[in-house]
Amino acid sequence: MSDWIETICQWIERPNPRFRCQGVGGSQGDQSEFIARVSNFLHSPPSQAERERLTGGDLADLLPKDFLEFYSRFNGVTLYQDLILNAHGFAATGIYIAPIAEWENLREELQLWLDFIDDEDDDLDWLESAIAFAEVPNSGNYFLLALRGDKRGKVVYFSHDGFEFEEYADGLTEFLVKVTSNPAKVLYELGCYTRYTDGKTDIQWIPEAYAAGNDDF
Repeated sequence: MSDWIETICQWIERPNPRFRCQGVGGSQGDQSEFIARVSNFLHSPPSQAERERLTGGDLADLLPKDFLEFYSRFNGVTLYQDLILNAHGFAATGIYIAPIAEWENLREELQLWLDFIDDEDDDLDWLESAIAFAEVPNSGNYFLLALRGDKRGKVVYFSHDGFEFEEYADGLTEFLVKVTSNPAKVLYELGCYTRYTDGKTDIQWIPEAYAAGNDDF
């Protein structure tokens, strides 16, 4: 296993990940902050069919080495998933790096937003072949891997608010390092969509600081 993958794995597997949060909305009373317990986990290895999709056809020649290496071993990652279900029965999740079999579904969801964009924009030539491989759940915002053009190999963040494309990272390695370096700041800068629940009130708890293991905030 490459050193960078080993480092990411060790970070994800650290025990007791948590956010110190400040609340918005609801009746807060004397409760000014809340510790949201979350989980981070690597998905199981890809199936044989998913492996064949990675290594067969044109895709194998277009995928960057780090992307191919990581997905050959782990079929995605879930980061910052709440341990408490919200009022709608869902667990808030900060970033979801999808399994190979879900890339097409993410692309279809993304396409609903892209239909509003002028398809004659020369700056978006890379977009048609890009892989939608990750999302900020329940936000309408996605991470794309560019396979062609001047953005090839880069991770691009699409925000539906303004239909903006931001070059987020030079590749998957930098992307994973970036989204794990300062989790609370990352979630805020991605649009502050991730709100945690205490399971008792209707307060929305926004991450302000992250810790794991025996670390202090």
